[in-house]
Amino acid sequence: MIPTFKPSIKRKDMDSVLGCLISDVIGPATLNERLLKVLAEHLHAAGGYALREYPRAIALALRALGLQAGARVALSPLLPWVYHYVCVELALEPVYVDVDPNSPVIDLDRLKALEDVAAVVVASTLGYCVDLEQLAELGLPLIEDVSQGLGAGCETAADGGRLVAGSIGRYTICGLEPQHIVTAGGGAAVLARGRKERTALKTVVQRLPSEVFLPDMNAALGLIQALEMPRLNQRRREIAAVYAQSTAQSHHRTPVQHAEGDNVFFSYPVFVETGARDVIGYAGKKGVEVVPAFADSILGRSGAAADTVAGDAAANPNAAAPAVEAVDHVGDASLPQEALLPNARSFLLRCLLFPLYPMLKKDEVALVQKVLSTIP
Repeated sequence: MIPTFKPSIKRKDMDSVLGCLISDVIGPATLNERLLKVLAEHLHAAGGYALREYPRAIALALRALGLQAGARVALSPLLPWVYHYVCVELALEPVYVDVDPNSPVIDLDRLKALEDVAAVVVASTLGYCVDLEQLAELGLPLIEDVSQGLGAGCETAADGGRLVAGSIGRYTICGLEPQHIVTAGGGAAVLARGRKERTALKTVVQRLPSEVFLPDMNAALGLIQALEMPRLNQRRREIAAVYAQSTAQSHHRTPVQHAEGDNVFFSYPVFVETGARDVIGYAGKKGVEVVPAFADSILGRSGAAADTVAGDAAANPNAAAPAVEAVDHVGDASLPQEALLPNARSFLLRCLLFPLYPMLKKDEVALVQKVLSTIP
């Protein structure tokens, strides 16, 4: 069975971790700092911190914005469930904004229409990014998340330059979990845009114990991954180009990257026109694991459609058991209302992920391509 996700760990990554072990310095130290420097250079940030836990990085960014209990934070319902968890823990009020009908990113026109919002989180979901020029013009306190889209960007209309996803917000989260574009085996980095933001972040971080920071043993892996990110993303694009030939011959489609942008292929998303459960079952019989793209999203764990998605995920008898379950959403005002989010609901029910990562072998790419061309 070809798994949907597989970390891209090569000899160079292993040598880096081994070198850290030999040095006898495996706690947070110089490699942690080097990883942050590489990420900050790519994202045009003033600095930041690498932490052991993704949720803590999100919480630090929200706290650094100075949000008080009850503050309204705009979120996409397709963000990972962890964002709802953190907002509730911080006593913040999530406000859900539907996504673009053709792309799994937050709809900027709907976002502009919101009133009385203290902050907004915009993610490069599945590697797709919003129109970054329009995003920069909103003027709202902004947190970006490039965990699934590090390396994505958009051309600027004014001078033909390029804006990088993650270079607009006051703070940027870059997850380092096994399925993210860059992995350190777990954790996340939070980067501050300028000196003012860095000072605010430092004020929040300096209260934390040393145990919360990413150890050098993990940073050693993340550092090589970050340095190799452009090459690995190019490999992802090459595989996606092969898959696209098959998708073009089917009646299914892929999401659209708007605004003259270039997305990163976090995986290979397909918007199926038939039953998702049938496609998952068919691919599983052919030896390819296919999973619902948003089973672990906020909407995927809280909406009425969550049970349907869980059933779809179970359609492949060879797939690993789902690690998440739907929560009881009745009467919880902090959870999204499906009826108000038709585009997000459509992505939840119809968007599936096919294996796409740099470590795929030629015969595996050929098999996935064949399945894509023959799925019902």
